[in-house]
This record gives sequence, structure tokens and C-alpha cells, in this order.
Amino acid sequence: NWNQGIFFENFSKTDREPIEPISDLKIGFDYDLKKDVVAGVLVSLYDRGWNMDAFNNSSVFANGILDTTVSVVNKEKHPLNSYDVNLNLQKNYKEGKLIFNVDYMDYREKNPVSYVNSYYGGNNNFLFNENMRSNKNTPVKLWVGTIDLEQKLSAKINMSAGVKSTFSSFTNAVLIERLSQTMWMPDPD
Repeated sequence: NWNQGIFFENFSKTDREPIEPISDLKIGFDYDLKKDVVAGVLVSLYDRGWNMDAFNNSSVFANGILDTTVSVVNKEKHPLNSYDVNLNLQKNYKEGKLIFNVDYMDYREKNPVSYVNSYYGGNNNFLFNENMRSNKNTPVKLWVGTIDLEQKLSAKINMSAGVKSTFSSFTNAVLIERLSQTMWMPDPD
């Protein structure tokens, strides 16, 4: 990378050690309301934890001479959990069936990260520390409804038809802050 007659080189090394426990549970029931009508429910739960400590080192060389070293220690969490509920009803006919489904999904994701950036000059003299943190919160909610019809019209012809509707809500709140003396301040960049 050339900049005003100076050739800059960057070298980086990162050690990341994530830990990611995952739990997943599904349970469902069907109940015969009548001989030809079945009602069902399915509940799904998902939980993922994600924790990582990362140690990053970067060196910047100007015309082959060490100019700056940055050491970054960051701690990150990235939990994600959701639950889904499905309610369904199926009416069986002699030559077909009519199926109703309603699904609800609640998905939540967070991502808090802290950074301690330590800057050193080319002769390894300490310049300054920079403390930063970021956070992302992303809840998603979905409603899905379907109606499906399957019908045998003849020995060789089957018909399938359906309608589906989806409603969703989503936000993605992101915050980046820098420590200024003893107070966390929103990052203007």
C-alpha cells in the first residue's frame, strides 16, 4: 500500500477460542378429534450460547521499518434463542384432505462485544489504550398461516392447492460506544 511515497505493510495474527453450547428440543402431539379430524401441536425450543475471547496483534511497517503495533483483546457473546409453535388441523375425506396450519416463531439474537485496543510505537513504547464496546439486539417475530387442499380427481389425476400468508416484525438495534475517561459515549462514526 503506497501513501505519499511510503510503502505500508500490515501483518496480523488472531487467536480465537469460541465456546458454543447448543440445546435443541422439539415436542409434538396429535389428537384424533373425530375419526376423520386430527389436531396437532409442535413446540420447538432452540438455545445457542457463543462466547469467545480473542487476542489480536497487528503490526504496521513503513518502508520495512516497524511503525505501530496494536494489541486488541476482545470478549464476545453471541447468544441466539428461539421458540416456535405450530398448531394444525387436518380433515380427511374419502379422496383427499384439507389441512390448516398456524406457525409462530420468536427469534432473539444478541451480540455484545468489548474491545481493549492498546497502541505501541515502533520502538515498543506505549502510546494509548482505547476501550470500545458494541451491542446488537435483533428480535424477529413471524406468523405464518396456510390452508392446503389435496384431492384425488381420478385414478391418474391428483390436485393440490393452497394459500399461505406471512406477517413479520424485525428490529436491528446496534450500538457502538467508546470509553471517554469514566463514561461510555456513543461513537459518532
